[in-house]
Amino acid sequence: RLGSRRGVDAAWPLFYRNAQPGRLEFEALGPFVYYQREGKATACGLRPFFTYERGPGGRRLWGVLYPLAHFSQGDQCARRFVFPFYFHYWRVRPNGERVSASVVFPLFWWGNDGGKKWFFVPFVYGKCRGLFGVDELAYVGFLMSRVKSGPNVTHSILWPFVSWTRGPERWGIRIWPFFGYTTRKGRWWNGYILWPFFTYGAREASEMKAAAKYFCFWPFFGYSRTRDGNAASYSILWPFFYFAWNKRAGMSEWRAPFPLLSHKTTKGVKKVMVWPFFSRRTFKGGSDGWFLANLIRYSRLDGKRKKVRTFRVYPFFGRSWSADPEGERSFWLLWPLFRRRSYRKGDVRWGDANSLQLAWFQNPETFDRNWNALFGLFESERRRDGSRATRLLWRLLRFEHGPGWSHVQLGPLVSWQRADGLTRVSVMLGLVETGVGEGRRSWRLFYVPVGGSPSVPPRQEAGHGG
Repeated sequence: RLGSRRGVDAAWPLFYRNAQPGRLEFEALGPFVYYQREGKATACGLRPFFTYERGPGGRRLWGVLYPLAHFSQGDQCARRFVFPFYFHYWRVRPNGERVSASVVFPLFWWGNDGGKKWFFVPFVYGKCRGLFGVDELAYVGFLMSRVKSGPNVTHSILWPFVSWTRGPERWGIRIWPFFGYTTRKGRWWNGYILWPFFTYGAREASEMKAAAKYFCFWPFFGYSRTRDGNAASYSILWPFFYFAWNKRAGMSEWRAPFPLLSHKTTKGVKKVMVWPFFSRRTFKGGSDGWFLANLIRYSRLDGKRKKVRTFRVYPFFGRSWSADPEGERSFWLLWPLFRRRSYRKGDVRWGDANSLQLAWFQNPETFDRNWNALFGLFESERRRDGSRATRLLWRLLRFEHGPGWSHVQLGPLVSWQRADGLTRVSVMLGLVETGVGEGRRSWRLFYVPVGGSPSVPPRQEAGHGG
């Protein structure tokens, strides 16, 4: 009976139901209609037209012919996407302000930035806030524009030809391509004459680079030299010939000619490239590289707490393995024929495998949920509770078992189930059904019970099961 609290009920392709402690799976009309619940996570839909997922923490995701249209909702953010016509998102900043942006592509853009509304039509007129890496942008076509970034404001006329910048510590002017100069008091300055032929300036120190001065007569010659004299770089006929060194970082690099040959060394790291044939980088505890212009990639890492092995031949083959004190993960892909993943945490193992594998990336759960059930020939799944499931030919054939139960289904022809206190065999969607519960056999002939019904295991406790 479909309403039995625990166990498997199936009449393919009409319905399939598997209820276990903390987990419930239901399908109807083969793989088209589905519902899954495990813990606080829920997924349901009508493949491939509509899907819905709800995860822990209130995160929700809707899909319509995924990925053409998908909508997500969380406590602090939301996204709406309908390719290529509409996009909308909102999020809450750490200070509690709400930021939103909407697009009816390509004509209308509007949003709200902390209570300040904005609207614009690309290349025509409008104002936006929080986009394109600036605080505010206002413009009238290419005639005039005003850009505010922090305390600095830049005005432009006939952009990008004429502009000027003013701020508490920043000043600049540009009459492109004849002359340009920008400075930030006591930190850096740069400029050009007849851009891009003559450029010059002084760079301030950053986390990655020391303060330096530079000059370039493009494309013939250019140089950069730090103010302390510990690092420099030179370029001749850019980008073909290049040489750089840094005493403090123990680095040297040369390219002659780029991109065919290059070599770079730093403390503990060495990289060699012969483009497009191969590139190899070695470092303490590992190495990585590629062959044939990045079509083949590999990496190896042997750290104190983590080990990693990866090998990819895009997009057809992928193999990766990693291990750390918490567990172990492995993945391999033969696209579009097969994919397998496995996980181990302590003594518990789980994983999945399927064929055909339509997605070529490593974690395509949403993609698989929408499409693999319709086109996949083979699926295999091993859960954390020890249960296993194998499905063949669009789920026409099923082989499943778990703690205290097992189920076999051969399409609409025959199914067999064993659970605590019950063994049941059904032929032709229940046309003939027999089962044994607590030593008593019951029958159903032409859907009419003869004696007791074997569909409900005896002594079910109230509330037990998924």
